[in-house]
Amino acid sequence: MKKILLLAALLMGALSIQAEEKIEGSLAELKGETKIKVVEDWAGTAIAGKSLEDWLLFRQAEQPKYDAKQEWEDELKPRLLDDLPHTANEKLTKCNLFLVRDVDTRFVMTIHPVSVEKKGNCVLTCTICEAKTGRSIATIHLEGDGGKFGSMSNLWGDGFKSAGKRLGTLMTKALKK
Repeated sequence: MKKILLLAALLMGALSIQAEEKIEGSLAELKGETKIKVVEDWAGTAIAGKSLEDWLLFRQAEQPKYDAKQEWEDELKPRLLDDLPHTANEKLTKCNLFLVRDVDTRFVMTIHPVSVEKKGNCVLTCTICEAKTGRSIATIHLEGDGGKFGSMSNLWGDGFKSAGKRLGTLMTKALKK
C-alpha cells in the first residue's frame, strides 16, 4: 500500500510540473521564421523572495567583502541572455529556428524571470510579440532547475540552461504540430 501511495504522489508531482510549463496562444505564426529576437525584462522579479533592491541590500550584508551591485550587473543578470537562448537553440535547430540577441526580426520574445532563487531555480514567462505592432501571439510559462554546486552565478546559469532546454523542447513540439 505504501508503494502505491508513493507512486501516486510521484505521478501527481510529475503532472503538476508539466501543468506549470505551457504555451498560451499559438506559435503557428512562427512557422517559416528562422529567427526571433530575445530581450529581457527584470521588472518585478523576485530574487530569493525579495525585490531586487531588498535582495541587493541583503546580499551586501551577507557578503560585505563583495560589491553586490557589481555581482548583479556583471555576473548574475547576464546569465539569462548568455545561457537560456543558447541552450534553447540546441533544441530549436530541429525546426530551423534560432533565438538571437542583436538582430531585428519580425517577432520578439521577452523573457521575464518571475522569480529566481539563490541556487538558480527559476520561474519564467516568455512572451512572443510581433515586433512592429506589439501584438502578443503567445506566452510560454516554464521553470528551470538550478545547480547544486558552485558560485551563485554558476547556479543561476544552470537554472537558465535548464529553462532554455525546456523552452526549446516546448517550442519544437508546438511548431511540429
